[in-house]
Amino acid sequence: MSGGDRYRSRSSSSIDSSSCSGRVGVGRSNISKSIRINNSSSSIGSSSYIRRNSRHTSTDSSGKRSSCSNSSSGKRNSSSNSSSIEAGLEVAVAVVVVEVYAGIVVVEKDVEHDVVVVVEIFSISAVVFFHCEAFMLGTRCQAPCTCSTDGYTMYIYCNAEGLNTTPHFLKENNHFLQLSVQLYWNHLTTIPNYAFKNLSALNATSVEIAVGYNKISTIDKYAFYGIENVTTKLELQNNSLTRIPMAVYNLSALKTLYIQGNPLNSLGALSQSEISNTLQTLKIDLKEFTSWPNELGSLHTLKSFTVSNLHFTHLDSDAFRGFEHSLTTLDMQYAAKFEKIPTAVCQLSNLQRLFLRYFTKLNENSTSIFDHCTKKLNKVKVLFMRDSKLTTFPDVFHIFPSLNIINLGGNSLRIIESAIIPTNNFSSYINIYLQSNKFTSIPNALNKLKGLTALDLSYNDISSVEDHDLNGLVHLERLILSNNPIKYISTHAFRNNNALTTLDLRRTSLKSVPAAVVFLPNLSSLDLRTTDPIPCTCEMSYLKGWNATAVRTFYGQCAYPGVKIQSFVMSSLQQCP
Repeated sequence: MSGGDRYRSRSSSSIDSSSCSGRVGVGRSNISKSIRINNSSSSIGSSSYIRRNSRHTSTDSSGKRSSCSNSSSGKRNSSSNSSSIEAGLEVAVAVVVVEVYAGIVVVEKDVEHDVVVVVEIFSISAVVFFHCEAFMLGTRCQAPCTCSTDGYTMYIYCNAEGLNTTPHFLKENNHFLQLSVQLYWNHLTTIPNYAFKNLSALNATSVEIAVGYNKISTIDKYAFYGIENVTTKLELQNNSLTRIPMAVYNLSALKTLYIQGNPLNSLGALSQSEISNTLQTLKIDLKEFTSWPNELGSLHTLKSFTVSNLHFTHLDSDAFRGFEHSLTTLDMQYAAKFEKIPTAVCQLSNLQRLFLRYFTKLNENSTSIFDHCTKKLNKVKVLFMRDSKLTTFPDVFHIFPSLNIINLGGNSLRIIESAIIPTNNFSSYINIYLQSNKFTSIPNALNKLKGLTALDLSYNDISSVEDHDLNGLVHLERLILSNNPIKYISTHAFRNNNALTTLDLRRTSLKSVPAAVVFLPNLSSLDLRTTDPIPCTCEMSYLKGWNATAVRTFYGQCAYPGVKIQSFVMSSLQQCP
């Protein structure tokens, strides 16, 4: 039996011919290659070539995709469909090594064409993927980078390769709608002039360059020459830049800039730059600034703004002037000296999402932590105020009456004053996340929120769930109480929560399945993986009438091995007197 026959007997699955995206699964593909050997040497010469009868995923000049492998029938394509591709020494060697390793090489003699070795192989799809990566329609990838395409976007990956300089990108006259180049986690210190010039031959209409997590301190003026009019996203985070380079300011199509994690101390000529009228997303670090840089006001098209490490004490009310009407998302982090939320936030007329994190010195003794904010921001739907050492629930509904999502996790909240919750709230639904606080019981004030659909109280100090704790939450669908020392849940705790579909009681201190779950007609997900497994005995006979099989996702084991709580309830428990 030949090597190919042996392989066929071991594998019956067919290769996925839909793409060359990198999935490595075992499969069959007929590949026929001729490798010319120098007569004077047994090694593979530089004139070696590979002829493949299989079809390959590629992108032709019109941008259309073609198939990457043979059909699942495993039949060989005719020689008229084969393609000849010139390969370098290292590629030919790599292929042979893979094939020899697989142990499925067949050696023959082709006298007519004076070819000494013919390698016929029924290969695993990993080899097919290798060929597609290396030879996508002639698009060569300079080692150590790898390349792939989905037919519309060309991806060049050079991450974590120990590079000290930007790689030499080969010039290819192909066309892709988008181009993505990734050079994360290397040792780059400079991006020199014309570093990406050859990429312009790909004629991409949108280019994204990612060089974050390096040591870049200098970017030459013409670093992006050739792609300066099509670069739409630039990631420079966590480098060593002290100012935004002129090369960045000259990117006339730039929409997204990540430059946080750099020791910036100046924004230079931002107001006269090309990006002032194009930039929509900015992430920046102001650690080295002693006051707010007014140059930011020139970003008239800014929609999403993340700013971190504000080491000054306050912001003027007009700090966001210039983009106060365009901004929809504001994320402020690590403002350790702010005692109140800046009034400038209240000037953002189209704000929809507000993230305030690590405001660790907010003065909760004042009337409101929102500094004299007299305007209601009716468009704000999402509010995060995490990790800010809050001890009382802030007066957020007065300023943001249309909230749908509130996340106050990672604080030190113990109570929620009933007066803080408006009697009439107009949100169609609201989700509240209060994980990792210091609540010892479910706050009764939450019952005033008739539209509450999801409540997360995980990682608190709640020990019981009483009859009245949730009685006003008639629309509650998800309740997360995991990682609390809960020992007791009242039988009628969920009597008004008919809409509840998800109940998470992981890592609680319950010793039995709470009888309250029987009265949840729409429960579909229940997690009872308690700190100590629940003893499954006839003492749980109160669950006999419960249709536990209706709970489609049910986690929880009995105290003795191999028995699930759900199975016990539906079988063994029914035999109890």
